[in-house]
Amino acid sequence: MTTASATQRRQSSNPLNTVAVIVSALTALLAVAGAVGIAGGGIDFGDDIEGRLPWDSRLLAGSALVIIVAIPTALAAAALRARSPRGPAILIAAGMMLFGWIILQVLIIQAFNPLQVIFAVTGIALAITGLVLASRRERAASRSNHTTTRYPTKGSNKR
Repeated sequence: MTTASATQRRQSSNPLNTVAVIVSALTALLAVAGAVGIAGGGIDFGDDIEGRLPWDSRLLAGSALVIIVAIPTALAAAALRARSPRGPAILIAAGMMLFGWIILQVLIIQAFNPLQVIFAVTGIALAITGLVLASRRERAASRSNHTTTRYPTKGSNKR
């Protein structure tokens, strides 16, 4: 068994990785649903908030939600599910983008909704989870490199 497959096996049984995949995928799905609701007029903001949307455009707001939140969180879920070495970094970026989206949203629409708190906390949690997963992967890689260096195979010149 190679060290890469041993690391992947450990990651596949990692409950934190599994939770990150589920939360990222669910966040992406909810962002797409929100974007459809915003762009299609199914979500009523009221005249005051709609007047604060950039260029008074629901389509722009929905598209921005897809680009800034849905796509990055979907990519994070897919990368983590595939056990890509870039998965944690993508998760960190997606979490920070979600958090940034909420901050930007509050500044632009100048209104508060409890969902903003939930998604801001979700963004922070995703970013922290990405940091933890990256740290675990680095430690696992370091241990496997240390083992191969410490106990070289027969016929190798490593000492």
